[in-house]
Amino acid sequence: IAAKYGDKKERVPTFRELRSICCSLYDEEMFMQMEWHVLQTLDYVLGHPTVDSFLQIALLETAPDDTELMHMTWYLCELAMYHKEFVPVRPSIMARSALALARTILRRPPIPSDLWGSRYDPDVFFKLANHLLAPSPVVSRKYSSQRMSTAAQNVEYFLQCQVDSVMHVDESPDSGYATPSTP
Repeated sequence: IAAKYGDKKERVPTFRELRSICCSLYDEEMFMQMEWHVLQTLDYVLGHPTVDSFLQIALLETAPDDTELMHMTWYLCELAMYHKEFVPVRPSIMARSALALARTILRRPPIPSDLWGSRYDPDVFFKLANHLLAPSPVVSRKYSSQRMSTAAQNVEYFLQCQVDSVMHVDESPDSGYATPSTP
């Protein structure tokens, strides 16, 4: 049932394959009966909209061919899973806020205000941004690969650029000490 719900059609095992996996302990008919029983028990309610489903909508609407943006948004959403403050955030809000932050990090233009994807929560946006400094090592390693558009390194570069732009030091000889300038 899970494979039928979430996987591509060619990856869903047939009843014959399931029977083979179980060393022919069950008939193909038994798998079908159990599937019906589980579905009826669940009242055919298999899932709910997730961050990923909303991300697909937002990305399709705003940047359907931007793989780098997609990977960056996934990275931000996975970072959020390590922090309990994001648990009550609705999946649609998380998706749009992560997308807005990803667009900022990658220096993409803002989404036009008349599109659904542009309505993000600034509070969630800034909370996500605050967690960029200490990402999970596991997520960071996953998103360091070229296959994931090196999203983790792009965040590090973005953060370094932010520090550099804020920390322009006034080193005039008469000041006596260095002070950070305002951006």
